[in-house]
Amino acid sequence: MKNKLILLITLFFLIGFCSAKTYSPLILDWSSPLKSDDIYPLDLDKDGMNELYVASYTKRNSCIYFFDYDGNNIRRNCIPAYSNHMYPHANEDITLIYVSDLKNDGILDVIAASKIIGTGVNVKKLYMIKREYVAGLNRYNYDRKWDYTLKKQIMDVKAIDLDKDGSEEIIAASLDFNVYVFSQDGGLRNKYGVEGSVWSIEASDLDRDGDFEIVAGSFSGVSLLENGEITWNYKTKERVFDVYTGDVDGDGNSEILALSDDDTVHLLDMNGRLIWKKTIDRLVDSLIKDLNDDGVTDTILLKRDKIYSIDKDGNLQWVYNFNDILLTISVDNNNNIFVGSQDKLYKFRINPDYFLNEDAKRFYAEAHSYYLQVEYPKARIYANKSKQLFLELGNLEEALKCDSILIATEPDTTNESKRKKADEYYAKALEFMDLTSYEEARNYAEMALNLYWEINDKNSSLKCDLLIADIDKGTREAKRNRATEYYTTAREFLSNNLFENASVYVLNALQIYQELNDTTGISDSESLMQEIKLGEKIYNAGSFYSLAVKSLSSGDYENATIYAERAKDTYTELNDSEKITECDSLIDTCDRYVKADSYFNLAMEHYRKSYLENATIYAERAKDTYTELNDSERIERCDFLLSEIERIKRETLLNYLLIGIPIVAAIILVAYLRIWKPRK
Repeated sequence: MKNKLILLITLFFLIGFCSAKTYSPLILDWSSPLKSDDIYPLDLDKDGMNELYVASYTKRNSCIYFFDYDGNNIRRNCIPAYSNHMYPHANEDITLIYVSDLKNDGILDVIAASKIIGTGVNVKKLYMIKREYVAGLNRYNYDRKWDYTLKKQIMDVKAIDLDKDGSEEIIAASLDFNVYVFSQDGGLRNKYGVEGSVWSIEASDLDRDGDFEIVAGSFSGVSLLENGEITWNYKTKERVFDVYTGDVDGDGNSEILALSDDDTVHLLDMNGRLIWKKTIDRLVDSLIKDLNDDGVTDTILLKRDKIYSIDKDGNLQWVYNFNDILLTISVDNNNNIFVGSQDKLYKFRINPDYFLNEDAKRFYAEAHSYYLQVEYPKARIYANKSKQLFLELGNLEEALKCDSILIATEPDTTNESKRKKADEYYAKALEFMDLTSYEEARNYAEMALNLYWEINDKNSSLKCDLLIADIDKGTREAKRNRATEYYTTAREFLSNNLFENASVYVLNALQIYQELNDTTGISDSESLMQEIKLGEKIYNAGSFYSLAVKSLSSGDYENATIYAERAKDTYTELNDSEKITECDSLIDTCDRYVKADSYFNLAMEHYRKSYLENATIYAERAKDTYTELNDSERIERCDFLLSEIERIKRETLLNYLLIGIPIVAAIILVAYLRIWKPRK
C-alpha cells in the first residue's frame, strides 16, 4: 500500500500539479459582424453542401445575406418596398423574411411580410417572391409573384406540405388572431381563428400518423390546429412568443415546447397536457435536437446572453455564455449550430471532449459517493469507468484521482489499516494544500475524514474538519486570484483589439466573481464587458469603412455598399454623426456608380442591337451621372460611345443618301418621261 501511494505522489509531481482541465460544450468556428435576425441553412444547388441565408432587418433595408460554411459573405440582396407605387407617401418596412426552395427546383423562394404606415395608411402585406437572375445587370432581382393584404402584422411563417400533394403550403401567423394557410399561387386554403394574437407557429406530425398538425403560440396560450379545426387549447397567463416541437423524452411522440413572457418554459404532450414548467428568465428562442449524437434529445433554450441546455425533465445540462444580445438560433442536419445576435452571426459545433469529460466527472462523483458510503465494490466500478474516460481524454491528473479511490477501496478491513490509510490521506491533503492544489487536497481530506469516522477517532475527525475549512478558504482565495488573472488578461487582449479572446476571459472572470459573490469584481467585469463591446464596435466600424473605400476604388460597388451600411449601422448606435455622414456619402457614391454603370450597360446593349436612339439616351444618362461623380475616365468612355453612335448615324445617313439619290433621280426621270411622252 505504501509503495502504491508513493508512486501516486511521484506521478502527481511529474504532471506539475496543474489545475483540472476544463472543456467548453461548443467550439466557435467563426463569427461575422452582422445583425442576424433569422438564419436558414439550405442546400439550394443540391451539391451536398449547405449555404447559409441570413435575414437582417434594419430601418433602411431588410436584406438576405449569403454565407458559405467557412464564414465568407458571398453577396446580399435586399427586399424592395413593393407597395411604394401604391402608397407613395407612406413608409414600407419589411419585418419578416422566410427563405426556402418551395418547389425543389433550385430557385430560392422568399416569403416576406411588411407594414406600410403613413398618414391615413396602415396596411400589412404578405408577399411571395422569387429570386431571378438578370444577366444584363449581372445581379439577382426579387420579383413579387403575389401579395395578400391583412388587417394586422404577420409575426411568423413556415412552409410544409400539409396535404401531401408534393407542394408545400405557406402557413402564416398574424396578430389579427388568425393562422392562414396559403397555396404557392397565393390562394387561401384555410384560416384558423384563435383567441389571441398569434406570435409563433410550428408544423409537425406530433403523433406520427402521417398527418401534419399546426401548433400556434398566441397571447392566450398554445393551440393545436388540424383539419380546419382547433383540437385543443392550453391557457397561459402571458403571451406565448415561441413554440417548437420534438421528441423530448424519446417515447416516439413529439412534445411541444412553449416560451411565455412570464419567463416560463412549458412542456406539453401532444394532447395539450402539461408535463412540466420551469421558470427561466430572458428567454429568446428554442430548438429540440440530439446535438451530440448520443441518442438523447437535447432541449436548447436561447437566452438574451447565453445558450442554455436542459434535459427531458427541465434540469440544466450546460451553459455557453455570450457578451452579446442574442436573437435567434438554428441548427442544420449535421449539428452545426448558428446563433444570430444584435451584432454578430456565429457558427459553432459541438465539442465531443466536453461531453466525454462530463461523463467521466459523473462516474467519478458516483465512485466518490459510494466510497463515502463504504460501498467499495460499487465505488471501484465507477472509478474504473471514470479512469478509462479520463485516460481517453489524455487527462492524467483526473485519472490519478480515480486511482486514489481504487487504492483506497482495496480489500483491507482492519482498524489499524484504516487508520494508516487515513493518516496517509491526511498527510497527502496537507501536501496538496501546500502546493495550492485545493481540489486534490479536499478529496484526500474527505477520504481521511471518512476513515477516521469509521474507526471512531473524533480528534482526528475534528482535525480533518478544520483542514477542510482551511482548504475551502484557500480555494476561495485561489478562485479570486484566478479571476484577477482572467480580468487582467482580458484587458491585455482588449488593448490588442483581440475582442473575442477578451470576451472569453472577462466572462470567465465574471463567472468566478459571481460564485464568490464579489460585488466589486462583478461590477468591474461587467464594465469591462461594455468596454470590450464598445471597442469592438468602433474597431469593426472602422474596418468596414476601410473595406468600403477599398471596394469602391476597385469598382466592387455592391460590397462597398454592404460594408458602408454595416459601418453606418454601428456609427448610428455610437451616435457619431460625422462618421454617419461619411458613410452616407460613400453609399450615395456607390448607388450612383451602380446606376451609371447600369445606364452604360444598357447603352452598350442597345448599341450592339443597333437601337441607336435608345443607346444615345442611356449613354447620355450615364455620362450625366459620371459627370456628377467627376469620373473623367468613365466620362471619356461615354463620350467615345456617343461619338461612335454619331459616327454610325452619319454613315447610315450617308448610305441612305448614296442609295436614295439615284433612286429619287430615277423616279423623277420616269415621271418626267411620262409627262413629256409624245402624243400619237
